[in-house]
Amino acid sequence: YIVMEYVCGEDVVEYLKNNPLNFEHVIERTLDGFEHLEENKILHRDIRPGNLLVSASGDPKIIDFGFGKQNGTNSSENGKSISINWWCATPPEFAEDVYDSQTEVYFVGKLFEYILSETKLTGSKYQSIINRMCEADRNRRFQTFALVNRELKKNKFEDISFSHEEKSVYRNFVGKVHAAFSEIGHNATYKTDAHVIIDEIESLYKSSMLEIEIPDTVKVCRIFVSRQYKYWKDQPIEVADLKGFLDLLKGMKSDKREIVIANIFNRLDSVKRGEPPNPFTQALDDEIPF
Repeated sequence: YIVMEYVCGEDVVEYLKNNPLNFEHVIERTLDGFEHLEENKILHRDIRPGNLLVSASGDPKIIDFGFGKQNGTNSSENGKSISINWWCATPPEFAEDVYDSQTEVYFVGKLFEYILSETKLTGSKYQSIINRMCEADRNRRFQTFALVNRELKKNKFEDISFSHEEKSVYRNFVGKVHAAFSEIGHNATYKTDAHVIIDEIESLYKSSMLEIEIPDTVKVCRIFVSRQYKYWKDQPIEVADLKGFLDLLKGMKSDKREIVIANIFNRLDSVKRGEPPNPFTQALDDEIPF
């Protein structure tokens, strides 16, 4: 048996026709959901109004993963979703049989563009973000949901302020984390779940609390970045700075905490990026039997 959550909800378009004031909450939580899928390398591949339900409490639920697949799997079904009847104009990459995370960004953008049209909602502060998600030109479209969410949070929290002490604690710790990275790979991903970040910082603090400096800098780096990156082993990060940042995050409300996390990754974006691997070399490497 497979036991799953029972999702009882209303089609997102109908829900927002009846609850237009909840538009921003629905788009924010939907983008969180798709960023979570992206982090786990899952493509939904059937994004349409009927596959996004909204519960009575106003929380969107992404359903129907019948066309879904995990990135990196070799499957004869890879092109399946491209051949189904789409409810909106398809992006130009379909001509090349390409469907990736950036394609998902396009369809989610088209979904909310459609919702705004059907519900007659105007003046949304997220309109420019939706427009960029719908760009046919992939060079102008958001590449990932992580980037969409970071841009969204810039708009969302314009009026939130931080004290001098909060800024000082943030800059002291994050400046050292930023300096610890020498290069971040093109396939590296950021860890954006604040609760996971807090748990990992707390665990590292407990194992290092009797030290002056964190014994191994990589233990801090891996809290924020997954997979490919290079770091400076001799870049010191003091335990006291780690504890100060931990207390800062734990003492904040969720909205301020989201800004702090988003700003960390804005800083890390300035770290040198590794070059994509040569496809031919990668193919040879994959054949090595040991």
